[in-house]
Amino acid sequence: MFLNTKESIMDEAELKAAEVIARNIELLEDAYAIATEKMDAKLYEASRDIFEEKQRTFSWEYGPGSELNDGPWLAPTEWRAEGEEVGGDYYLVCGIDAHDESETWVAHFAGGPERRVYLTIFTNTVTGVRRLNKLASTITDEVSELAELGFMFDASVFALKLPLKFDREEVAKGFADDDLSTALAPIGLALDKIKEARPILDKVAEAVRRFNA
Repeated sequence: MFLNTKESIMDEAELKAAEVIARNIELLEDAYAIATEKMDAKLYEASRDIFEEKQRTFSWEYGPGSELNDGPWLAPTEWRAEGEEVGGDYYLVCGIDAHDESETWVAHFAGGPERRVYLTIFTNTVTGVRRLNKLASTITDEVSELAELGFMFDASVFALKLPLKFDREEVAKGFADDDLSTALAPIGLALDKIKEARPILDKVAEAVRRFNA
């Protein structure tokens, strides 16, 4: 009789999970397909609708994107770079971003606090970590003011982030009712907050303009 002395590549918890997966593989594959092909698309459509509503309310410039990875965006006309057309380069522009990579956006919208969704304000007129860090050093006062309003700042990519908090049960109910507007209401509230912060953000946009001059 031969004994298996090889160390397993899976720990006990993973082995138990593997047993459950093996017994339910068809259901899990179907669930994954629905999440990636249908649920993420519904989240994008609902997010896009909120951006469109705010575009009409704010009279800002807007692009729908095509999915959440290339999602909707908003920016006041004053943030558009000189000489650019709508949808071109912006000193600042607001879009949707996630904390990290995941197989599905559902995991971010309905996941725990470690899988956050953000409204992110960034520039597409400056590239390179060193240049972005140099630009960031010119707006320390504005970053401090925005931090008091709940904004986070990543200097390495020059991104102001406003974290969004979604209720998992509301997201689940939204899918069941085929209406995610209530579940994704935090997006609209965060966009309102960005509009309220315009006086400070305008200073940031002006700093980006001067940096590009």
